[in-house]
Amino acid sequence: MVGWDKFRPRQTHCDSYQHGLQFRCLATIKSPKRASNGEIFKNIVNSSGAAKTMIFSPPKWLLVPYAANIIILIPVCYGMFIGNGVLSVFEGNVAESDGLRFLVGSLWFAILTASIAGLCWPAFFAPIIMVQILYKSLWLLAFVLSAFMADNPVPIGISITFILIVVTYPIFLGLACKQ
Repeated sequence: MVGWDKFRPRQTHCDSYQHGLQFRCLATIKSPKRASNGEIFKNIVNSSGAAKTMIFSPPKWLLVPYAANIIILIPVCYGMFIGNGVLSVFEGNVAESDGLRFLVGSLWFAILTASIAGLCWPAFFAPIIMVQILYKSLWLLAFVLSAFMADNPVPIGISITFILIVVTYPIFLGLACKQ
């Protein structure tokens, strides 16, 4: 099994014909059970009726981006909702407004919450990592690159953090798919 498919219980076709193609029944996966360490035990019944138990581990490489998100976003979210988040995060290079502060703070709090849940269910919450890669790439291209080209000030701290995330998170996603 490749990629995320190993987390989805399925039943294969058994010696059936569809559109002129023959399918053989290799295995039927039944009753997944989760152990305390996160491994999924599945009873597999092969075509001869013999039962086997196979172990599928969750993609442990995804835990790295989730942990990084939690470490980064706890102080950021605190600043966005309680302190002077826009001033500190964007280093004074973006105008302060309640609408911007609560919009960005809500997005980052949602990512923080999904990252905490991702520590328990890494494969299920993997799309949040892809969303981060996409929106941070767009922000770097649309805002940071255009400001840099126009010799306008650029928030260095958040830009470097976003660049590191955009470069490294796809690597962790790839490693998790190969695991």
